[in-house]
Amino acid sequence: MAEGLRVAGDYRSEKIGAKIRDAQLERIPYMFVIGGSEVENDQVSVRDRIDGDLGPMSVEEAIKKLQQEVADRTVRQTYTTDAGLGDRGAKNEY
Repeated sequence: MAEGLRVAGDYRSEKIGAKIRDAQLERIPYMFVIGGSEVENDQVSVRDRIDGDLGPMSVEEAIKKLQQEVADRTVRQTYTTDAGLGDRGAKNEY
């Protein structure tokens, strides 16, 4: 993509819920959902793997959000555990 982001489309004839679930299992960080109302309004519905539905926004706004995260080198932690090794000081991050 010219904006410096990696993208992939899911054009399977599955229900949207199944596609979102599959993307979450694949740990896709962001999903842009485009349906009829989004096309009419020139928007995308943005879903974050961690925070869930972020709502509709313009394509330009969504791209800027992602580019800013890349530029800031934002690392979002989803889960931390000591894996039963807390007394040894070991930490695992997922």
